[in-house]
Amino acid sequence: MYKYIIEKAGEMDLFAIIPLVLFFTVFLVFTVWIMTKNKAYIDKMSNLPLEDNTTATSA
Repeated sequence: MYKYIIEKAGEMDLFAIIPLVLFFTVFLVFTVWIMTKNKAYIDKMSNLPLEDNTTATSA
């Protein structure tokens, strides 16, 4: 049984390449998206967790 599994593992090259290509595609898309964003937008988003929330309602 193990011999059969080892023999068939060599045919799974496509199953290793597809996730790798998908990962790098998503990584490159997000990198380009971030690089093209306006600096003011990035500053606003980075300071959002630090802002006081004065409109919060208590439960």
